[in-house]
Amino acid sequence: MKIVVITRERIETLPPVISMIEMLDDLGVNVQIIACGIADNIRNEFERRKIEYVQIDYCFDNSLLKLKKVFSSLKFRKRVLNVLKKLSFDCLIIEGQGAFKILGTSIKKYNYIMYILEMYTRYERYIKKLIYDADAVIMPQYDRAVLYQTHYQLKKRPYVLPNKPYFILDDGRRRELEIKYRKQLQVFKEKKVILYQGIIHKERNLTNFIKAVKSMGDSYRLVLLGKDSGAMKDYIRIDPFIVHIEFIPAPDYLVFTANAYIGILTYDPMSINCAYCAPNKLFEYAKYSLPMLGNDIPGLKYTIEVNGMGEIIDENSQESIVKGIKKIDENYSNYANKSFRFYQSVDCKTVLKDILNYE
Repeated sequence: MKIVVITRERIETLPPVISMIEMLDDLGVNVQIIACGIADNIRNEFERRKIEYVQIDYCFDNSLLKLKKVFSSLKFRKRVLNVLKKLSFDCLIIEGQGAFKILGTSIKKYNYIMYILEMYTRYERYIKKLIYDADAVIMPQYDRAVLYQTHYQLKKRPYVLPNKPYFILDDGRRRELEIKYRKQLQVFKEKKVILYQGIIHKERNLTNFIKAVKSMGDSYRLVLLGKDSGAMKDYIRIDPFIVHIEFIPAPDYLVFTANAYIGILTYDPMSINCAYCAPNKLFEYAKYSLPMLGNDIPGLKYTIEVNGMGEIIDENSQESIVKGIKKIDENYSNYANKSFRFYQSVDCKTVLKDILNYE
């Protein structure tokens, strides 16, 4: 079987797509990728696996005039279709609203699967053009799959392929990274690091987490790992000792996850996409047995709380966050064991086999 995976994004920004590609490869599927960019570490791994990759540039600059954005989209679609004409394959897997919007009905002559990582509420008309003729629809979370089936009146519920990392750091690579990032990792050795992974922006307000960790004394330290979208300057005013580590491509950033003490997950419940979240870091924290702090939304309450792998807190209350950290402190090994047990409970490769009817 040969599959072409298409996304309009850069591959390193999509850890679930990297995992899916590597699982397909290990299942014996011949995979080719069409995307807008790829980090060197991931390109090297794909080359080692003999996974072919085609780069088609797309301009993401939102300051451009609308006409130039349209031109960039048309150019992207034309180049993708030209590449597909030269290939022989059994199926396409198309990821993301950008690809859905740009490629549209031009891919209907092929067998295709829609890989929907987010709850797209603004792209309904583009999804409707494709979803009813798709051979399968993949989503990363059960509630999202049910909501999509109901909203679009689908005959078959989308498959649930959780955002569990398949690519992980082997011992050799972990040692290399611990040497490379030894200065940044020093704080992980000296303090109980409360780790937040992800984009640092106001939608995921960390103010009360910062105040809570600061109030607990010098044995704790808050570390924010990810791209800053303008919030760090405000956070540093609250606590000058916050540690910020810039974005590092997957899976290399997991060297910090592996050395942390507790992982934070918090989302603004004012959007469906956030309320029914399906974060990569839920499984990334679990892989390294991290107990978790999460706010009270369905996507976290019915994973973290139900599985006993952390505490659900009120993100608007400094006192609630402190209480959650103290509860984890009191029975750390129990939370840590249940966290890793959650990681082991999910078998994504079996889900993929079912989707592809692959034996």
